[in-house]
Amino acid sequence: GNAMLAVTQVNQDVTESMSDGGAANSKVILSAPILEISFVQETNGEVTVANVSGLAEPVVFRLQDASPTEGDECAFFDLDTKTWSTDGLSVANSSQIAQVTGALSNGTWCATT
Repeated sequence: GNAMLAVTQVNQDVTESMSDGGAANSKVILSAPILEISFVQETNGEVTVANVSGLAEPVVFRLQDASPTEGDECAFFDLDTKTWSTDGLSVANSSQIAQVTGALSNGTWCATT
């Protein structure tokens, strides 16, 4: 079968309904559009989401043109807990970015394994 990367920008109406987990005094400030990124596998015309984990090299992706500011984090919305989580995600370091681009590149980049 074929392996593919699916990237979808989440609609603003949906984004506004994603809570901050309800914790007292907690606040989530989005600095980039929310993206849904999945690896999918096609076999005999059927497409399924692939479970990818424990990679030797991280998947590194760029979220926006602006460089991250202090306190920025890469996170995902955990559908099971209905909260934002940083588990398995980090702001990519310069070495990880250079591995992908061949040189240091501006912007906010995230890394996950």
